[in-house]
Amino acid sequence: MGLNREICMISQILQTLLFVPHAYASLDAGDRSHIPENVYQQCVQKYQQTDDIDCSKIIYDSNGLEIVGFLVKPRIMDPSKKYPVIIYNRGGSGENGKITVITLINNIFPLVRAGYVVLASQYRGADGSQGQDELGGQDVQDVINLCTIAQQLPYVDPQKLYMIGYSRGAIMTCAAIKQGAQVKSTALISGVTDLFLFEQLRPDAIPLLQQFIPNYLTNKNEELAKRSACAWLETIKIPVLLFHGDADAVVDIKSSQNVYNAFKGLGRETELIIYPHGNHFLYNAYSEDINTKIVKWFRGNWYAS
Repeated sequence: MGLNREICMISQILQTLLFVPHAYASLDAGDRSHIPENVYQQCVQKYQQTDDIDCSKIIYDSNGLEIVGFLVKPRIMDPSKKYPVIIYNRGGSGENGKITVITLINNIFPLVRAGYVVLASQYRGADGSQGQDELGGQDVQDVINLCTIAQQLPYVDPQKLYMIGYSRGAIMTCAAIKQGAQVKSTALISGVTDLFLFEQLRPDAIPLLQQFIPNYLTNKNEELAKRSACAWLETIKIPVLLFHGDADAVVDIKSSQNVYNAFKGLGRETELIIYPHGNHFLYNAYSEDINTKIVKWFRGNWYAS
């Protein structure tokens, strides 16, 4: 797919290409451990048969770095309409958890079919992106710059910008909002909102924090606080919808429960959806329910019958 005229008007988008699914063998070993190959290949087949959605791989400029991302929209668009837009913030770190055809089929395509344009970033240091993943440091700029691109698309309503953060994506979402991203509402799924709690309950993950967070060994408390929304929830003044499984062994449900209770105490509009026996990978089992609830939340009719 070549560059089209609308995309060329946005100088931050350096290139746009037709997305070609990653080979299963090229996925991170951690991803392959919970994504069976037959399931992955079924999603590849579904993607290849999709005829109602345009899915482009984009390379965009983020503070001088070339970052890989996605622009996903309906194939047939109403020229008289301005579409709401969602920024989808992936989980994982580095190559682990990067956006694949599984993410597109389960998490993103249903949102496009509900009437949204969706943009997503692989973040710096992953899938060919330049730079280094900092797990919510300077890489938050990759999300903020994607918001700027979203608001410049000629078929998008810049006043209707929403954001979804899955797992680590909650760090990116909350930090982007704190730093001024003009987001109307957000949803956090299995979200990392307290890295102090994460470190306490997951000592096995400390090497990962050391690997990706600059100055972790010399300035740990400040770096973890910078990435923990629980430390500055008062700066997030938009409606927040939370999802968590009570059997999540990766990010403890206490993270979402504490955020929900804090938001309630602040008088914020918030809801917490708990999936009994749900593990960290909620999209694998509950994607339809999650997407339905997110769309309802973003449309502002959560309490409608």
